[in-house]
Amino acid sequence: MNNYFQKNMGNTIKILRLFHGIKQKHLAEHLHIKASLLSLYEQGKRETTIRFLKKFCVFNNISISDFFKLVENQDFNETNKIENKSNYSTQINKMMESVG
Repeated sequence: MNNYFQKNMGNTIKILRLFHGIKQKHLAEHLHIKASLLSLYEQGKRETTIRFLKKFCVFNNISISDFFKLVENQDFNETNKIENKSNYSTQINKMMESVG
């Protein structure tokens, strides 16, 4: 998988998790994976599985197609990491508007 796309995917996973105000540990438990694996997904250091994506999209009440639209509309930037709620709330609203 393209490293840039993988980082965008990880960033999208993180943004959606933070949007719901859920800690990695709790989401990982809900999805029946280890928190360390979720962390690797969010950092773009590990490719996600289809099984994970299905569970994650069900959890977020979005289709896999819409998830990939969000990923494609991301402009991942290492220097613009999500640090506080206002950043990811703004970012998730822009992302969701782009999906329509």
